[in-house]
Amino acid sequence: MTHEEKISWLSRYREAEKLYQRLSYRLAEAQEATRHITQNLSAAPGGSKDGQSLARAVEREEEAERRAYAQLAVCDALFEEIDAVLLQLDNKAYCALRKYFLNCQTWEQVAHDMNVSTRRIYFLRQRAIEQLEI
Repeated sequence: MTHEEKISWLSRYREAEKLYQRLSYRLAEAQEATRHITQNLSAAPGGSKDGQSLARAVEREEEAERRAYAQLAVCDALFEEIDAVLLQLDNKAYCALRKYFLNCQTWEQVAHDMNVSTRRIYFLRQRAIEQLEI
């Protein structure tokens, strides 16, 4: 596997996590919409035109929840798979790559957390990715 292919393979969790965050946001929006509809229910006439707006809102919320939880399962599986591969590395390289690829930190945050320069982190990253056997 080339260096770029390894980075792409390792980046799958970060991408899956981004999608999960977007789906979680959509779920929160759907939940808010459902709450908004239920707060407006009253005995007075003049509600929704067909009386199905609450049912549709609940369906949207359930679909958003299903998609978010399905993506969370994908994230969990990718996390375990990538973490198992990173265990090949020495402790410092493992920590650096785990912080970036699995904890979704920036390389600057990783450098700061590990008390090394950003330049040193980039060198460590390069060498660690070359060592990985995927």
